[in-house]
Order: sequence, then structure tokens, then C-alpha cells
Amino acid sequence: MQRYLARQPIFDGNRLIFGYKILFRSGLEDYFSHPEPDVACATAGDNVILFGLERLAQGRRLFINCTREFILREFPRILPKDRVVLEILENVVLDQALLSACLELKQAGYQLALDDYSDSSDARRLLPLADFVKVD
Repeated sequence: MQRYLARQPIFDGNRLIFGYKILFRSGLEDYFSHPEPDVACATAGDNVILFGLERLAQGRRLFINCTREFILREFPRILPKDRVVLEILENVVLDQALLSACLELKQAGYQLALDDYSDSSDARRLLPLADFVKVD
């Protein structure tokens, strides 16, 4: 079985590579074609381990998209908290269950990023937990 990942550099203010965003790909095409985003998150997490974290990270942090179910089912806990940043997607439904799960991940030492941040009352509720805020 062949597995695919995309690795996209994330640059800092000095245009130096700060980390890499890991994206699941279902084939050689530059997009994800599976109808279930939860499958993409779980597969990307699995592939980080299978491909080799250090091989992908090259000493930097890896940013991985997280859906609501991925977070609530505690799948991120299989990933090393000192090397991975969990990106909360902009379309995740924010309620008390998700806030509690994110708080538990923070208390366990994981870093969180808000992906494609736009200023809304829901997004502002996550700001105190965010280590990174990504804007397009």
C-alpha cells in the first residue's frame, strides 16, 4: 500500500523555515480527495510516525490539522508533544466539549495553533489556549 503526504514549509518573519505543515494526500495529486476529513487527520498522524518524525521535521515542529473528532477521541496523544503542533481547523464546531479537550491537551504539554484565524466570538474563545495563530 502506498502512502502520501505533503510537507509545506512555514516561515517566520525573517523568511526562515520555522516548521512544516503536514497534509494528507490521497495520491500524487496536490489535494485531498477523501470525503471524510477525520480520515485525513488520522492518516496524517499515522504517516508522521510511519515516515519518521525526524525525517519529516528536520529538527523543526510539525503542524498537523485536527478535526473535532480527532481531538475529542484523543488521537493527538499518540503524537510527540514536543515536536507536533495541533492545528484547530477554522470550521471546527466550538462547544464546551471541544474547549475542555483542548485545555486537557494544553495541560498535557501540547501546543495548539488556530488555523486560518478570523476574528469571531467562537475563535476568540480559543485564543487563550493558542500558542500560534495562523492567518492567510
